[in-house]
Amino acid sequence: MKGFASVENRVKVALLFLAILLWFFVVSNQNYEADFSVPLVIRGLEAGYLFVEDPPQSVDIACRGRGRDLLVWRHLLGAHLEVNISGFSTKQDFPLVPQMITVPAGFSVQNLRIAWPETLRLYIDRLAETRVPVRADCEIIPDVGFVQVGPTLCEPDSISIRGPQILIQQVDELVTRHRRFLYLDESIETRLSLRNVFSSKILLEVQNVLVRATIEALEQIRRDSVAVEVRNLPQGMLCVISPTHADVVLEGPKSSLAALDSLPPRLVLDYEADWRKEQSNYFPAFEGPPLVRLAAVDPPEVSWAIQEVATQKPKRR
Repeated sequence: MKGFASVENRVKVALLFLAILLWFFVVSNQNYEADFSVPLVIRGLEAGYLFVEDPPQSVDIACRGRGRDLLVWRHLLGAHLEVNISGFSTKQDFPLVPQMITVPAGFSVQNLRIAWPETLRLYIDRLAETRVPVRADCEIIPDVGFVQVGPTLCEPDSISIRGPQILIQQVDELVTRHRRFLYLDESIETRLSLRNVFSSKILLEVQNVLVRATIEALEQIRRDSVAVEVRNLPQGMLCVISPTHADVVLEGPKSSLAALDSLPPRLVLDYEADWRKEQSNYFPAFEGPPLVRLAAVDPPEVSWAIQEVATQKPKRR
């Protein structure tokens, strides 16, 4: 009984399969209206050129034909639309026509038409390559008692980029992604990715760069008897300063304070910028190496008097 049931079930399955095949043969032999997408194939792009904007990957078409032919044509034979752009080297519109669609001989396909896009807009340009500087987009805030010494550096400081000439000409520099470093008490060295904000058609030599920033602790040193200098004093004028020297306390990173040997600190009074007839006491300006500031000065201000030098008139004979 069990074997009989198994044979009976197999016969039923076979009959069902034959019925499905018969139904499919009858149905697929009828004509249908079909709308579907086919790949867009572009040939003839000359060496040394590339697309500024990517063309669509497919085209929507509409047609009428026998169901079996449409299935075989679309899925087995690879229906596609082909455009030849040999000799083309600029921006141009290509009208799409049904003759560009590959249809095997003997297939029953009628009323073939382009549904979208009816016109293919292509934009290509010559391949270009150049080198551009790299800048780190970093917000660096040292902790209290610390300071950043020198600029934030990128390694490499420039990279090569390749792409359509019209896009490459617009790139002056490349910038890293923004990063904040707060309350630093030591130097940093990290990798940051580059922002390619211009176009995906621009290829970068590298995708990230090494970013460095030097952080140093602030120190203080004392310098005694720093002379107060006067600048831009008009000819024929005499100035009197009291006192003529002051003791100063300077603050800065160790590397900058070391430069005081070759660039000594100065206390400056500038006649053109500072002098006021009604004013007698002044705070001299400080000049010194970068990142060095005046933390204290004794005395904090000096008196400054200006008078005209008397000239003797020649005696009459």
